[in-house]
Amino acid sequence: MQNRSRLKPNPMKKLLSILVAFTFFITLTSCLKTQHGVRINNQNIRALNVVVGSVDFGKVFTGVTTNYQNIPEGSSPLGGDLTGSINVTGKGIHKWTLTITSSGGSNIVEDK
Repeated sequence: MQNRSRLKPNPMKKLLSILVAFTFFITLTSCLKTQHGVRINNQNIRALNVVVGSVDFGKVFTGVTTNYQNIPEGSSPLGGDLTGSINVTGKGIHKWTLTITSSGGSNIVEDK
């Protein structure tokens, strides 16, 4: 009689290799994700209806900062009570604040 011992696969090694591959995949794809969130900070003396691209923030009252809403990368027209456009760019995940000034102007800065 021959004694043939078969090597059984170690289930822990298999699980570990799957977890390593999954972690590598998630890390790689998360670096490629591009997402831009914009919020509105109204410093104007009156409440304003604000639209950025296709996102309607509704009426933003004086002194209020809205929650972030996702917009596509690139140029987005301003609408509602605002005119002009904003431009957001960059790979990865970015958050921006569009401030409407007391004089009626606007500026956008990337939040740190």
